Amino acid sequence: MTSSSVFSGEITMRLTVREVEEVGRSVARDFQGDFAIAGVTANDGEADHAELLFTVTGCHDEPCMVLVSVPRGDRDTLERELRGQLADALARHRTKG
Repeated sequence: MTSSSVFSGEITMRLTVREVEEVGRSVARDFQGDFAIAGVTANDGEADHAELLFTVTGCHDEPCMVLVSVPRGDRDTLERELRGQLADALARHRTKG
């Protein structure tokens, strides 16, 4: 169930925090255990974005956390942004140490 708001006469549909969490868990599973979702919240002051906190499993600096900010507008955009940000974070972690 998406939420909506009226801003400047426009109705804006966005994913709920629960939906963002579901997408986050699904995307994390696709990384075959490299990430586990630790939390999700709506950005303070930015209702159209959410922040997701992930632990990076097997990181050389245990415990290692990654915080990403993603748009809540639609599922496809959320998934694309989340996959890109997690792939970048994983690449950075694998080149450290």
